[in-house]
Amino acid sequence: MTAQRRAESMQTVAIAVSAFSEEELASRRIDGLGSLASRTPGFAIGEFMPSQPQVYIRGIGSNDDGPGADPSTAVFLDEVYVGRAAGWTANLFDLERVEVLRGPQGTLYGKNVVGGAVNMISRKPDEEFRARISGSVGSYDLREFQGLLNFPLADNLFGKIAYSSRSRDGYLKSLVGDFPEFFPLQDPVQLGRFNQLDRGTESLRANLRWLASENLEINVSVDNAKLDENAPGFHRVGANAADVQAFSGLIENYQNRPRVNLQERSGRTTNETTGFMARVDYELGWATLTSISAYRESETLNTDCCHLNNEREAALLASSPSAPAGGNVLLAPAGNVQDESADQFSQELRLTSTGTGALEWVAGLYYLREEARRIETFDYGLGRFDGAGGVNVIVPPSLGKSDQDARTESIAAYGQATWSVTDRMRLTAGARWTKDDKRQATSVQAGGLLFRETFEVNQSDSWSELTPRFVIDYQASEDVFVYALASKGFKSGGFQGQPPAEINATLPFLPETAWLYEAGIKSDWFDRRARVNLAVFYTDYSDLQVLQLLTPVETPGVSVLVAQNAADARVQGVELELTVLPLPGLTVTASYAYLDATFKEFFAPSGFTLPTDVDINQRKGNSLRNAPKHTASIMAQYEQVLDAGMRLVYQLDWRYQDESFQEPDNQPVSALPSYSLLDGRISLLNATGDWELSLWAENLLNKDHFIHGFPSQNGGTMTPGAPRMFGATLSWTM
Repeated sequence: MTAQRRAESMQTVAIAVSAFSEEELASRRIDGLGSLASRTPGFAIGEFMPSQPQVYIRGIGSNDDGPGADPSTAVFLDEVYVGRAAGWTANLFDLERVEVLRGPQGTLYGKNVVGGAVNMISRKPDEEFRARISGSVGSYDLREFQGLLNFPLADNLFGKIAYSSRSRDGYLKSLVGDFPEFFPLQDPVQLGRFNQLDRGTESLRANLRWLASENLEINVSVDNAKLDENAPGFHRVGANAADVQAFSGLIENYQNRPRVNLQERSGRTTNETTGFMARVDYELGWATLTSISAYRESETLNTDCCHLNNEREAALLASSPSAPAGGNVLLAPAGNVQDESADQFSQELRLTSTGTGALEWVAGLYYLREEARRIETFDYGLGRFDGAGGVNVIVPPSLGKSDQDARTESIAAYGQATWSVTDRMRLTAGARWTKDDKRQATSVQAGGLLFRETFEVNQSDSWSELTPRFVIDYQASEDVFVYALASKGFKSGGFQGQPPAEINATLPFLPETAWLYEAGIKSDWFDRRARVNLAVFYTDYSDLQVLQLLTPVETPGVSVLVAQNAADARVQGVELELTVLPLPGLTVTASYAYLDATFKEFFAPSGFTLPTDVDINQRKGNSLRNAPKHTASIMAQYEQVLDAGMRLVYQLDWRYQDESFQEPDNQPVSALPSYSLLDGRISLLNATGDWELSLWAENLLNKDHFIHGFPSQNGGTMTPGAPRMFGATLSWTM
């Protein structure tokens, strides 16, 4: 692994890290951040929209996706920081490995890694001619194809091209076709049971590697990824919510059918990301000089209409036998549309010591420029059931619009040194200084329920932070390694996305920081037939940035999203990872994480109240968002050798996630319930491993579960997880 910017064994690096090889990614069908998170202790992810994944590691993450805000956990592709979450949507393909670093990584990785970092490392081209193709078919009309070609161009010049495509139908169904009298659409197809949460992706990556001399290596890559999905799509929950009561009167057993809704038209997300990277490594003898130059851009269009109701839908709900009197209903002929474009340029210069002396060190300089523009419209109104089959319009639907243009420039200098005090003990110290300059222009047109004022605001601010790291590690024996560390993480400040009023737009939120204290042991036992890695940690989290629904004092009954430095938090826990070879041919891997992530303090912004009856001062002790107390996974793989050297591989893969809250009040109605999933796979390989045929099933027991929740009064809009899916994959390598 290269988590410390040099090749090391995972068992002798003082970091809590989970690593997944190319083979493991394929066998467990890990094709995105969501499926990666469920196999990693302390890792959780929510996906409000496909282009807005919300990554949380050890309870630290962010759900603010405005152009002037940053994530709390970062994704790196071949050591290039990917700043916008919209750039994280590509399939995980053509990767040598993926490393998930848990906890603040502020020294070598920089800002916005206060929660941790995800490293995706692609395989470099080499001198071997190699071709591989793989195809899959499955339920919901699943069709997948992956192809790779690695080829030499000269004795010292090698190339590689990799391509991936994936499509399947959606599993969330609209039942508007059951009520055609209320949905007089011209297109009869739309009156059918159309699917939501279908998905189509396409990815291409090309690499060129030139060994210019014994001392000089140059790697160049270009990648492109596209996503198209009928999303977002939601199922409304909350027995006391007015619309849920109305739905239940129309759709039999509605509350126990998470993959149906009553949606007149589908939302849609399209996303395209493109990247270019040039890396130069030059051996100086005493050190390696590395230069990484990268450019990335993304284009995203989200149309979110899925959890709202227009006036015709409101009339349908009002006619429901169980529609309550006085229940509010949202009216939205258009819904929410987000159009975002972003680009970034980054440059890193790094010196890494070589040799085997007592002192190892790395030092570098870093620069990032990022520009993001988001145009967002909200077309909302408000009605109320009258209890007699009708709806009284309180606020007629109107259009609100926000146009935000943000620019970030970040510079950093960092260094880290490790001194071998003895043959067994090492001391490590490092630090990174980061300075961020941000500016944002915001133009808002009043309308709907969100934007209350028309205004234009230009704002700028800057923040700087020093993030040190200290480690002591000890090789107790050849197979036992122990360590203790203290590390600081830093997430930049920023500006409000979709500010409801001018006063919100003019007030930035400040950086958040976290100090991590961790101790761990990495060990091999019984002639290396058992591996046990254990980490215990405590994180002191200050000035936590919280995006939450609040109600302005001057407009009671109307809630808006506001980002603020609302809280301090305490995060502590235990993480355990096991690998055991109990019998010939049998491998068992398991992980478990216990997480206690709670608010120590919580502060209310002036001029706002909560949309619930909860006292904001009672939030002390509540759990952080997307911080399940218990997560676990177990995978068992057994390999049987047949005649003529052919092999059968049987695999079962189980994972569990505890209940996780979606907002600071910890309302059970909008929390993601606990769930467990079981996957299965049987593979037949020929003696040389040239081809492989696999039969697989995901969510084998067809368990209902949710993968994201958006809270609202008395309930929430929940994204259902996929039902049971099965299929076959055929792979061939030359």
